[in-house]
Amino acid sequence: MRDATGQVAGYARINRDVTAERATAARLERAEKLWRTMLEVAPTGLALVSLEGRFQRVNRALCRILGYSADHLLGMTFQEVTHPDDLAGDLGLVHRLLGGEIDQYSLEKRYVHAHGYPVWVQLSVTVMRDGDTGRPEQFVAAVENVTARRQAGQRLSAIIAGASDAVVGIAPAGYVTEWTPRPRGCSATAGPRPTGAS
Repeated sequence: MRDATGQVAGYARINRDVTAERATAARLERAEKLWRTMLEVAPTGLALVSLEGRFQRVNRALCRILGYSADHLLGMTFQEVTHPDDLAGDLGLVHRLLGGEIDQYSLEKRYVHAHGYPVWVQLSVTVMRDGDTGRPEQFVAAVENVTARRQAGQRLSAIIAGASDAVVGIAPAGYVTEWTPRPRGCSATAGPRPTGAS
């Protein structure tokens, strides 16, 4: 502060305690680091995707599923890696999600691996919306590779279709999952007919 002649007559000092702000910033930084670590070690492919479909953030599991590096995927859209026969169905659900008809969706679809072969996945998608306006901001996608399960199911179906005996598949919960048509010579309730029975 200066007096009327312009000489320094004193000074004012303002102090502000920023301890709480620094503690909050440190907690946020730890939470972000924890989130990044969880994202990277998750066995499920995870992605943040723009409303136009561009990958904005991807984890290692998604890179493994699709065969691309993270840097490569970040230059691509989900439309580019989706199998052409499955794209229309996925886009239809995206439009319903953006329109507010549904909060999330899940479907089995194919992606095309970097080496050109199809990869069957279980895809679950939701949209993040602005807290004030409710406008969509970006998609969150979880991707599970189900190729091996689908192939095993196809092999089992082929075995069952070629079986000469009755085959019944029962889930651990106790319900019937698959069965073969009744083999020749079996009645609907009594099993095989004795030889010579009419």
